[in-house]
Amino acid sequence: MAKNNDNDFTRQFRSLSTDLERIKLAIEEDRYTIWTRYDKPNFPEEYLTPILSLPSKHKVTRQPRKSGGEGFDYVVQLKYSYHGSGKAVPIYLKGYFSKNGNLILGIEVQSLRKDE
Repeated sequence: MAKNNDNDFTRQFRSLSTDLERIKLAIEEDRYTIWTRYDKPNFPEEYLTPILSLPSKHKVTRQPRKSGGEGFDYVVQLKYSYHGSGKAVPIYLKGYFSKNGNLILGIEVQSLRKDE
């Protein structure tokens, strides 16, 4: 599947009605960055895969954003399970949608780790 350019991605992003749909689009289009953290290291990108199969009613919350570059003024947070190791690992994701002017670039994943 060909990836959208920034204009097409922005148009498609804006047409979606939920944050979960927007997160899924960013993952499908390979438009995400997982931050490198040394205090609490983040999981690798394979831990994002289960998000693509979450039901449309899966809970995603918003909180005011306190860090990061240009983007939306809120972070999205969700909890889900990763089953790649044979047993369910509860995962917590926190990130924000990045942009450059009026163009949406993707999602900056600030935290992708075991939910504790």
